Amino acid sequence: MPVLILSVAVPSRFTLRSRDNEVTYCSASTVAVTAGLLILAPTAAASSIRGGLLRLDAPLVAATLSLLFTLSTLYLAASTNPGVVSREMAAPEEAPSAAPASYCTACCVQRRPRTHHCRHMRACVDRWDHYCVYIGNAVGSGNHRVFVCFILAATAHAALLTWCAALELLGRAQPWRLASATHALAPALLLLYTAPMGAVLACFSAYHLFLISVNQTSYEYAFKKAYTARANPHDRGCLGNWVGFCGGAPSVAAGEAPDVAHILI
Repeated sequence: MPVLILSVAVPSRFTLRSRDNEVTYCSASTVAVTAGLLILAPTAAASSIRGGLLRLDAPLVAATLSLLFTLSTLYLAASTNPGVVSREMAAPEEAPSAAPASYCTACCVQRRPRTHHCRHMRACVDRWDHYCVYIGNAVGSGNHRVFVCFILAATAHAALLTWCAALELLGRAQPWRLASATHALAPALLLLYTAPMGAVLACFSAYHLFLISVNQTSYEYAFKKAYTARANPHDRGCLGNWVGFCGGAPSVAAGEAPDVAHILI
């Protein structure tokens, strides 16, 4: 039921509409599946084994608060324009001779140095990091910060659910008692689900925090590191990189954000 409510509340898709083209960058079904299967289901299980959300239980209250923050950042990361470059910003007639390497023939867009084409969205995205199937959206300059908040919140939420499951398991388990083993099955299964997921999310979060510290995207780190020996031209030092990340990413066109409209279809 919570998944159904979320599906109705979230628009069916978000679209960037420019003079020449439209780019769909968010699917509500993807958000609903991610929220339902990966977040709400284990939370409901933890609530059930701990006695319900109305119980004043510190681990459960903390998990509930982290759930709200995780769902909020999930929605924002999925529904925010990742930095799609619209066609009216391009100069197709000048691009082939001026800078052929930075011209996207698929989008007819003059690309900035850190802009890349996302095949899933069929559009160029400023500071494209990667396409995330869990949010149904690309990660770029427009939603990178909120995406990092989402994975950090999801990591904390998984850790809190693991804490709830471990406390319940330790409280129920009694050696050499079959009934106790049966009662401990639910928290044991929850622990087997949340602990590995929390570990994976922690590694993923650490990876993105490292990329922020060196001012690189996932694409740049994975593919450009192999064929260039030059120092990272975007690196301003760890502190400078974090100040730049928290203060805002470069825009996609001459210092101004693209003129786009969020429309509901």
